Amino acid sequence: MVDIDFLPTFLDEASETLERWESVCLKLENTANTELLDDLFRSAHNIKGSSKSVGLIEFGALVHRAEDVITRMKNDEIKPNAAVISVLLECQKVLSDWVEKLRDEPTFVLPTQQILENLSDFLKVKTPHKLQEDLGFGLFDEEPGSDIAIASNRPIHKDLGTILIESGSASAQQVEDAVKLQTRRLGEVLVDAGVVTPDTIKSALEIQKGTGQRQEETIRVSLRKLDSVIQLIGELSIQHAIVCNARDVGRVNEFSSIEAIGLAHKVIQDLQSEAMSLRMQTLDVLFQRMERVCRDVANQQKKSIQIVLKGTEVELDKTVIERMKDPLVHILRNAVDHGIEDAKVRALSEKDATAIITIEGIQTAGNVSIRISDDGRGLNEERILSKAIERGLVSAGAKPSKEEIYQMIFLPGFSTAEKLTDVSGRGVGLDVVKRAVDDLGGSIAIESRLGHGTQFLINLPSTLSILNAVVINLSDRLYAVPVQDVEEVVDMSSIQIERTTQRGRIINLRGRILPVERLATFLPPHTNDSMQSEKKSIAIIARHQSTTVALEVDGIVGQQSIVVRQLEGKLSQVPGFSGGTILASGEPSMIIHLPQIVKSYASLAK
Repeated sequence: MVDIDFLPTFLDEASETLERWESVCLKLENTANTELLDDLFRSAHNIKGSSKSVGLIEFGALVHRAEDVITRMKNDEIKPNAAVISVLLECQKVLSDWVEKLRDEPTFVLPTQQILENLSDFLKVKTPHKLQEDLGFGLFDEEPGSDIAIASNRPIHKDLGTILIESGSASAQQVEDAVKLQTRRLGEVLVDAGVVTPDTIKSALEIQKGTGQRQEETIRVSLRKLDSVIQLIGELSIQHAIVCNARDVGRVNEFSSIEAIGLAHKVIQDLQSEAMSLRMQTLDVLFQRMERVCRDVANQQKKSIQIVLKGTEVELDKTVIERMKDPLVHILRNAVDHGIEDAKVRALSEKDATAIITIEGIQTAGNVSIRISDDGRGLNEERILSKAIERGLVSAGAKPSKEEIYQMIFLPGFSTAEKLTDVSGRGVGLDVVKRAVDDLGGSIAIESRLGHGTQFLINLPSTLSILNAVVINLSDRLYAVPVQDVEEVVDMSSIQIERTTQRGRIINLRGRILPVERLATFLPPHTNDSMQSEKKSIAIIARHQSTTVALEVDGIVGQQSIVVRQLEGKLSQVPGFSGGTILASGEPSMIIHLPQIVKSYASLAK
């Protein structure tokens, strides 16, 4: 019986331990030593023991089998080569997926037949079936390997399936079929028995999803950060008490109370900064996962690669990290599949047989950049443009710049692959990357040199919760625009606005010819758009990819830090907005998504 009360704690600890498991395995493949093997054994042993304590019998059985393999490695009976590391990483992936399933369904049992057999190959013992829960001996013996006779004379503890097969009472196929029945879901069994229909099960699952209480996400925070927050709260309480006392005795305008208000303002800023740091996580776990992706794809394609990780200590908001996982996977899978040549091609180009892929985190003011580079074949501009024209993604007469050509790989449906593979060629993936980065308010720049490699530079906001914003006045309403999206603010009163037949209104801004558009045009309809098109105004210069446009507003109110509130329901579908906030005046305001506005302009201008 699974202990529901202690399960959440186990799952959080297991997730962290499995991340360590993966990290150690990746290191072992390059450098095998006793310390790493001991670390890997502790990871497996800790998960095994804690899974037993919460009643996850099958989960613990799988971990124990992996622990036996690790024990043989520690005893120098198995060399930590690529084959055994691959199986241990496969086991880690199965366990990680299992942990996530258990968060939603505490009694979930993942089929482990194949991975148990793969692990057992290194123990020279086959396990054609799953351990029955009611035969819980052997797999939880405290001594490693006690259930399998490896480096000892202990007898093998045989479970039910093995005994039935050896006695001739059942065939291996019959036992395997019985194991499959053990892992079937309740809904499948009831549908096959004719008790309920598939639609009934589907409806029940929807109800379960709606009423289920998924465990809240957690994050590990250093004690130092918590102490700092508590100290700041204490200082804020002192200043608050001083101001309240001054109010009570009628001395609010005296120096002591004015000074307390100023100090409280500074403490609030520090508290805000410290509170935001609680959400920050280093990039090491994210980069480790990307290293695993590269390794798996390279092994699948029989390519030799070396992964170099830099800037793993750089911190990024947990939400941003979570939303960047899939985009980075797409980029790296494409880098290994499209970018890295096979050994023969690299030899002809006088390159080292082992390709190098570098993943680097870079801290900048208010932002974080992730750079992914390889020394592969690079991007072929002519081929990209030809494919884009062939697929109707670009008009035949277009003469785009090199930057614009590189950005074409992010177009939906684009692919230069000549054939489909398990990795790429279907025209999906990189458009997802671009959309995800845009949604985060970030940007992607590409540099490439044919025959020498490609670099992706992804710029991201370090946090999504608190931003510096410019408050603008537009049609008698106040809006917030994130500072990171504003290239510059221009007073249009001293600039000559010209009209053209093709591009409409334009300005010459220090030699740059920019189109001028009314920002309100791209937002939901206004009934009182106060400014006429010819009226001089303020313009915000915004850029998205290769498109830059001057967006007119009525005025700039000021700049302030804003707390971002995500839009929900139908509001989240309103174009042009990325969230809501409360301004310093106490008024509610919408946050304008400038990259999306410029993208809309670019699509209309084509």
